Amino acid sequence: MKKLILLFVAALMLGVLVKVPVAVFIKDGRLGPVLVYGAEGTIWSGRASLIRVGENDIATPSWSINPLYLLIGRAQAHLDFGYLDGRGLGDVSVSLGQNIHLSDFEFTVEADQLTQQFANGFVGLEGELNVQIDSLDYQVGDIFVKNTSGYVGWQKAGVAYPLSGGFGNISVDISQDEESDLLQAEVSNQGGELSVDGTASLGASMAYSVDTLLKPNASITEALADTLVAAMPKNTDGTFHFKRNGALDQLR
Repeated sequence: MKKLILLFVAALMLGVLVKVPVAVFIKDGRLGPVLVYGAEGTIWSGRASLIRVGENDIATPSWSINPLYLLIGRAQAHLDFGYLDGRGLGDVSVSLGQNIHLSDFEFTVEADQLTQQFANGFVGLEGELNVQIDSLDYQVGDIFVKNTSGYVGWQKAGVAYPLSGGFGNISVDISQDEESDLLQAEVSNQGGELSVDGTASLGASMAYSVDTLLKPNASITEALADTLVAAMPKNTDGTFHFKRNGALDQLR
């Protein structure tokens, strides 16, 4: 009986909180370490014109949180947001044990937006990236993810500079071994100046491996062909075998 009463009281409190405007929780434009602009709705279901996390701007985010999941020790929300002129949406849940779970997550953005943000424009990319995460678990404090599966599609993939080249439509299927936690990717493409067929992997120790076969197509430019010859040995059948492994931090 005591547990039923406590459950009833908790449900009643949640019912009251559902109607509290999100603005009540924002002080001087801040919600904890996050800057929030133009917030509307409630903490459970609302939207904002902009959220700023450090130097990153999240445009026109909206959220919908099911408060009933709090009764079983988990917060679950559906998010819709803009980032780097791209758009994303998906479901995220956080347990009391600080396990973060993503599902049905999708983010679409112009490839060059990523290089401008994270590579200081050192390389210019073309085409549109679509990232889909079917499932991903992350335990706060760990350095690696678990139970990951998803897909990355790069439509009309290409490099504008420092070397020009078109690679058609690239597909990357992502999975994770349940026993070793090894992240695995299978890469292939259709069209473009090169045919790409390969695999890549990344372990919890941040050790990586890449094994890819590149086959020039009839449309390959002389500049790209010369770059391939300079970068790696050419096989007798005209293909190029790119194989690398090592520690990820050595690439920084």
